[in-house]
Amino acid sequence: MRRTFLLIGAALGLLAPPGLAAAAEVETAFAAMDANGDGMLDVDEYVAAVVHRFGELDADDDRMLTATEIGEVDRDAFVAADRDGDGELSLGEAVGDRMIRFFDADSSRDGTVTLVEINAYLEGLE
Repeated sequence: MRRTFLLIGAALGLLAPPGLAAAAEVETAFAAMDANGDGMLDVDEYVAAVVHRFGELDADDDRMLTATEIGEVDRDAFVAADRDGDGELSLGEAVGDRMIRFFDADSSRDGTVTLVEINAYLEGLE
């Protein structure tokens, strides 16, 4: 089973902690975030996708996400991302949590991630 790193579509639940996903879902999410089509995600592309998905999930437009708004969520991962412990994720908390994963996956340490790096990262999460 694969764990999601990109977490962009409804099936992947962008701000949820890593969950199970098929390789095709990861590839689809990667392609959707790769705005310039160069086969790499840079920080700008990744943050833009996180911010966009945050807005989609914020059903009550209060600029905060609850576990209910996110949907299927690992409680421990949610609590870890909720840095101030208020039971909600701000955009800053959500982006911060995702950026930790981005840089963990960037094995070449060049500020971008490729699908190969993401798949290697996901293998390490299993």
